Amino acid sequence: MKNFSTGALLLIGLFGSTLWLVADIILGYLPGGIAKAGFMSDPQILAEILDGAPLWRFPASAGFGMLGMAMSVFGYLGIYVCFRKQKILSKLTFFSGIVGTVCGAVYHVICTSSEWYYVRMSESDVRYEYLSEFMSQHEIPMRLCGGLYCLFGICLFIAMIGKKTVFSRWGAIFNIMIFYPILMVIGYPGYMSLGAMIMFAGLFAMLKKSVIIQEEMQCFQTE
Repeated sequence: MKNFSTGALLLIGLFGSTLWLVADIILGYLPGGIAKAGFMSDPQILAEILDGAPLWRFPASAGFGMLGMAMSVFGYLGIYVCFRKQKILSKLTFFSGIVGTVCGAVYHVICTSSEWYYVRMSESDVRYEYLSEFMSQHEIPMRLCGGLYCLFGICLFIAMIGKKTVFSRWGAIFNIMIFYPILMVIGYPGYMSLGAMIMFAGLFAMLKKSVIIQEEMQCFQTE
């Protein structure tokens, strides 16, 4: 029952990160082009991508993003349950994953709101200045999200390499902070949500395999 519950938590986290990816796709793949990393730093590229974008995309992305990240919280709870002993390292991993996700959800709403206003102010000559000022004054959630996810990735990596979880050491590659930088270099939207998807999917597959092995060993011992 415990193994089933842990697997269910990881599956909910996987489904949540999938919704989160859908939110990133709605926000990032626009009729005017693809909103790659850093596109807001160039006013001309920003205008080309956002001008003419349907306004419904921004609240839709915000809704999917908040729901997806809320469900991802269950996945981090599943990771916490997979620790052999719930001590300081496990609690730090859990805390950084949860709070980092909340900060990410807040920042996602900030991004969608600012872009909605930018598109709505299509006739304004100062909209880029307003957008830049708004984003610069609301970047704390982004910095907290990045810092806490980095802490989460380090803690989880140490725990898995140190055999403090039920997973094998090689499973340390299933870590959002391993895939996130690689996907970010590629530049396409969804690098953090896709990284979370890979992490939860990999850990779920490893958990399922470990459960099967344990059941086979128990059957062998009873015979």
